[in-house]
Amino acid sequence: MATSMIYLVEDNIRHWETPLHKGTVRFQPLFDLSRTELIEPLGIESVEERGITYLVNASAAKYLVRILRRGSSEEEERILFEGVMGIYQTGKVPGTDVSGFHLKINGRIWVARQNIPRFREKSELYRKGLCRVIFGETTTGRGRDERVRAIIRGYEEIVSPETVISGNYGRSPSDPI
Repeated sequence: MATSMIYLVEDNIRHWETPLHKGTVRFQPLFDLSRTELIEPLGIESVEERGITYLVNASAAKYLVRILRRGSSEEEERILFEGVMGIYQTGKVPGTDVSGFHLKINGRIWVARQNIPRFREKSELYRKGLCRVIFGETTTGRGRDERVRAIIRGYEEIVSPETVISGNYGRSPSDPI
């Protein structure tokens, strides 16, 4: 079954530039206590993957972080990916007779994943953490094409194309963490 939408921005994770310090007492029920504490930088990853109907070009810095998400009372240690992704569609460029690539969507990546070896260790898997964030466990061209279409729908359905770059919207509950 096809995934309807995949979101690569989680708006319930606060950027570490706007911290709320530990020990802050909650006085108002609507007060936002979320925070992100940067523990360790884990390098930068890039993905350039050509599928049947697309080309994905993405890069992200990777960090080990401790986060308290908005609306949560439990702190988590996660791997945070912060970057950008461009998805180019292959085929006839709109308005021309030329075949090639044209930019379908350009979006921000701001997602946290479990602190597990496949996202952290300095091995072949370490270098493929961003690839796993984008493509999940799919390995076939058709499966990856469907996942890319779901990412495009996630960007297009939640916000207008003009605000995709600053993206402030959440990950789908069905997107595997």
